[in-house]
Amino acid sequence: MGDEIEFYLMRRERNSLFALPVDAYFSGVNDKHPNLGMSMGHSRIVTASPSQVAQHVMARERQELENQFRWLLLD
Repeated sequence: MGDEIEFYLMRRERNSLFALPVDAYFSGVNDKHPNLGMSMGHSRIVTASPSQVAQHVMARERQELENQFRWLLLD
């Protein structure tokens, strides 16, 4: 508590996994990044189309909510 922290505004192009501070950004950054062609299996950024979100994320969440509702009805 009482420590000072400094935030930086970052910029990342759409469909890119590489971000730089805005003042250090340059247009060819994705061409220069060494990991872009490699597997991104450990990335925390996920890209998905709206249909993929509906099919996978929303369907799973709906199923979980329906299961919780069934448990409430059984009590």
